[in-house]
Amino acid sequence: MLSLSNTLTLLRLPAALLFTIDSVYVRLSAIALAMVSDALDGYFARKNKTVSQLGAILDPIMDKFFAFFALGILVATVQLPIWAMLAMISRDFFLFLFGLYLTVRGGWDKYEFKAVIWGKITTAAQLTVLVLVVMRIKLPWIAFVGFIPLGVLTALSLYIDYSKKVSTK
Repeated sequence: MLSLSNTLTLLRLPAALLFTIDSVYVRLSAIALAMVSDALDGYFARKNKTVSQLGAILDPIMDKFFAFFALGILVATVQLPIWAMLAMISRDFFLFLFGLYLTVRGGWDKYEFKAVIWGKITTAAQLTVLVLVVMRIKLPWIAFVGFIPLGVLTALSLYIDYSKKVSTK
């Protein structure tokens, strides 16, 4: 049985699918639903003491699914250039590299899934930029390129946290 927090997390799936409807209001509503579900899932998990490994894995997967799907729709409808989308999802490239590092080191069994502040900041920035793009507000290139250092900081934070845990065991 799914907890309330995991159910809220899963709401990002239908919210992403709303992006197929070419309406500013529907897309803004989808982003609002994603933002509210992202804020509330963690709150209820802590409040109800239902924090779980499933939730720790599911939450970032749903965040990524929502962002990738929405960005893909915006690229496909020529509302966002592909280079801007790639910059916005660059964090996930760095996370892939971190995962590759864990695989090479045989460290997956020692790794504890949890959110890091830079990942949360990146997700909030992605949702903010999505709102502005959906509203057809022209953004400077730096608004997109700025996601690259956020990706580096996210991966670096995960690496440092992992290294501390491994060295103390």
